[in-house]
Amino acid sequence: MNYRDIQLIDKDDKNFIAIACDVSGSIGEKPNDLIRVSNEVAGYYAAAVPLIELLSIRGTPISVVNTLSVEMNPSGKAIIIGIKKALKEIGVDEGCLTGSTEDNIETSMTGIGVTVIGEVEKKAIRDKLPMRGQQVYLVGLPKMGK
Repeated sequence: MNYRDIQLIDKDDKNFIAIACDVSGSIGEKPNDLIRVSNEVAGYYAAAVPLIELLSIRGTPISVVNTLSVEMNPSGKAIIIGIKKALKEIGVDEGCLTGSTEDNIETSMTGIGVTVIGEVEKKAIRDKLPMRGQQVYLVGLPKMGK
């Protein structure tokens, strides 16, 4: 079952396994990146999106997978530092982090995928849409892209 941008899979009578993911492309330090930011910043925000999605439904991360379309050294290491920073800020042990890098082919653009797997109590899931008479607010500015 999908709930917002999160896939929910029955685990038992009381819990779901929740999967959230996000991707960022052409954002980083590579020569052909369209948005130039440090790889650490790119990694931080690529991880922050699915982590926040999971936290927004009262979920607890149990595994974080980075899928990096860059070489491990130096780009991947810097991106992973950013991902670990996002984990630390919400109190998640970096031991749950795993992933892969592209070390077979030279890349000229940064590509980052982050998948967060967690658990959420079924009773924590609420209606998807606001009810008539409720107000919804969005505060802030985009950190990347448009």
